[in-house]
Amino acid sequence: MKANRPSPLRFLSWSAPLATLAFPHAPAPKPIMEWIQSLTWLDVALPVILLAVGAAGGWFTERVLLRGLFRRAAEATSWSGDNLLVRALRGVPFFWGGAVGAYFATLAVSDAPRLVDVLNDAVRVAIVWSLVIVSARLIGGSIKNYAERTGSLLPATSILPNLTQLAVYALGVLLVLRQVGVHITPVLTALGVGSLAVALALQSTLANVFAGLYLIASRTIRPGHYVRIAESGEEGYVTDISWRATTVRTIEDNAVVVPNEKLASGIVTDFYLPQETMQVRVSVGVDYDSDPDHVERVTLAVARDVVREVSGEHATAGAGRAPNATPADMPEPELFFRNFGEFSLNLIVFLRVREYFDQYRVRHLFMKRLIARYREEGIRIPFPIREFEMELSDETERGPGRLARPDPQESPTESDAVSLR
Repeated sequence: MKANRPSPLRFLSWSAPLATLAFPHAPAPKPIMEWIQSLTWLDVALPVILLAVGAAGGWFTERVLLRGLFRRAAEATSWSGDNLLVRALRGVPFFWGGAVGAYFATLAVSDAPRLVDVLNDAVRVAIVWSLVIVSARLIGGSIKNYAERTGSLLPATSILPNLTQLAVYALGVLLVLRQVGVHITPVLTALGVGSLAVALALQSTLANVFAGLYLIASRTIRPGHYVRIAESGEEGYVTDISWRATTVRTIEDNAVVVPNEKLASGIVTDFYLPQETMQVRVSVGVDYDSDPDHVERVTLAVARDVVREVSGEHATAGAGRAPNATPADMPEPELFFRNFGEFSLNLIVFLRVREYFDQYRVRHLFMKRLIARYREEGIRIPFPIREFEMELSDETERGPGRLARPDPQESPTESDAVSLR
């Protein structure tokens, strides 16, 4: 009776020649046509049900266990490894559930010709590749976490995790090829021969990759540092060093992408090296009638108050960065009389700030409070004064520092010109 029933997969008879061409040496328990004709609805439904159950189990593990219970438990601990494991396994349980379901589905059709071998190979390849994905995520995430903990030893950039993951994926491709029976040695030989052509075609890309590795190894430019590029004049905070370019965030919150080769070969000023604190220079001019000692005492008092206030605000707010100096640790401001100007006694004040952006607030507060304090102390900041000596022609009346009003009845002539020296 079973042989007389119409097969639910009779429309797949066209796949027999394809399977024979794909696996000519595979053993065939039954002829393909005979196997297809012998299938019943139970033979078709059981593998589908097993595959659906496996996929459903994977979805439950992914959505309920991994993204629900495991993630909340990982966030409750201080160890970063469990969070890394949860991120590495994201999307993989559903994949594994489908693979397990497919494996049991192949057991349900164990008498199928050649299809079992194809499904088994597909399941093995899927499991191997999923393990490669998890390994790449774990290794890349571990490098990133280590760099964030020890920023001085290894900058927290994306180039090292990306290159490491690329190497893991390349190794995974070789493992997959080995699983399907492809010999790796000829592949490696072909890659070695073709690498020369690839290197010639990707000269600029490879130059940026090695320049990025040089920047990380030399530690001259690090994420979070404020830099200025002499060639283009761009400046800002370094946010990331990738395999091709370095991203710099300007003070206006714009992103500037600079090729790594330009940074490695150009002149770059790092305002965070050798230390994050820096000097701010402010020039001031006072009247010659002012007492220099009095001017020095008043100016330094204002400078100390401003530096302590700004440093205290920065240490309290944090500004997203760990403080490197408290207000008590900041060096005292310094003042030096610079030169005798044409109309003022010029001096220069050096104020210490915690980082580059603090200089704008320090200048702002210092200039406002210094003007107000000078007014209280009677110290005058003089305006520019110029004295002019005029020569008038003989036809015009001379006067002390002014021109005589010409006669309106007379027409102006060239002799009425006035020269200044």
